[in-house]
Amino acid sequence: MCTSITALADAAWPHAAQRYAASDFTWSDFDAGLLDKVRPAFPDLLPAALALALRIWSHLHGLVSLEICGRLRPQTLAPDKLLAEGLAQLIQTLDIPPQQQKAPRKASCADLAPTGLASAWATSACAAGTHITTLYDEISR
Repeated sequence: MCTSITALADAAWPHAAQRYAASDFTWSDFDAGLLDKVRPAFPDLLPAALALALRIWSHLHGLVSLEICGRLRPQTLAPDKLLAEGLAQLIQTLDIPPQQQKAPRKASCADLAPTGLASAWATSACAAGTHITTLYDEISR
C-alpha cells in the first residue's frame, strides 16, 4: 500500500475518528510486513486508521483496475465522472470540515497518461492523486 494514502488517513484521523469509534481492529489483524513499513513511519497511527487507509486504497485500486482491465468503459461513457464522484464520497467519509477542503491544484496530468484505452482514466487518476495530495496538505497543517 502507498504510504501517501496512509499519510492521508493519519492526517484525517482527528476528523474521522468519531465515525470509526466502534472499529475493533487490532495490530494482529494486519500483516507483519505492512506493519514493519507503517508503524515506524506513523508511530501514533491507530489500527482503525490503518484499516481506513486500506479501504481508501482498495476503493481507488478497484476503480482503476476495472478501467485497466476494460470492464468499466463498456458500462459508462464517463469513467472520469465516476472517479471524481467516488473520490468526493470517499473524502466525505473522512469528516473533514468544509473550511479545510480546497479545490485541487491544477496539474498537467495529460502528459503523464499512457495512450490507448486507459489514457483518459490515467489522466483522471492523476488528477485524483493531485486532489488527494492537496487534501493531505490542507489537513496536515
